[in-house]
Amino acid sequence: MSHPLLNPWKRRWYFLTNLPSLWFWGVRVEAVQSDHCVIYLPHNWRSKNPFRSIYFSALCGAGELASGVLAQTKCQSNNVSMLVTEMEAKFHKKAVGGIRFRCDEGLRIAASVDQAVASRAPQTCRVKVSGESAGQIAVELWVTWSFRARTK
Repeated sequence: MSHPLLNPWKRRWYFLTNLPSLWFWGVRVEAVQSDHCVIYLPHNWRSKNPFRSIYFSALCGAGELASGVLAQTKCQSNNVSMLVTEMEAKFHKKAVGGIRFRCDEGLRIAASVDQAVASRAPQTCRVKVSGESAGQIAVELWVTWSFRARTK
C-alpha cells in the first residue's frame, strides 16, 4: 500500500488542514519507503525571498517534513507522540532552483520509536536531511526528534 501523501489530493488536503505553509509553497512528496523519504520544494514566487533564492523557512520546513513523514508513519502505528526538539542547518549554496530533500534515516527513527514503546521512556533521534539542487548539496539539516509513548 502506498503512503497517503503520495496521492496529490490527499496530500493537498493534509497540507491545507495541518501544514498550510507547505501547501502554500507547493511542496510535493515524491517517495516514501520505510527507510527513506524524498520531498521536493519548487523555486517559485511563493517560496522565493527578495534575493531570488528560496527562503530559509521554506527550506527548513521541507527538510523537517522529509524526516517527519518517516517519524509520523512509525508513531501513528505505535501510539507515540513526536516533537522536534532541535534543528541545525548548514547552507552550502544559494538555493535558486527547486530543491529535493532526502532523509535516509527511517530505520534509525523506527528503532527510536520502538525503544520509546519498549522502555516507556522518552527517546531522541538526531537525523540528517540533505537538500540537493542541480546535482549539488545546497543545504544540510539535522533534526532532533523526541518520541514518547502515550499512556493508554
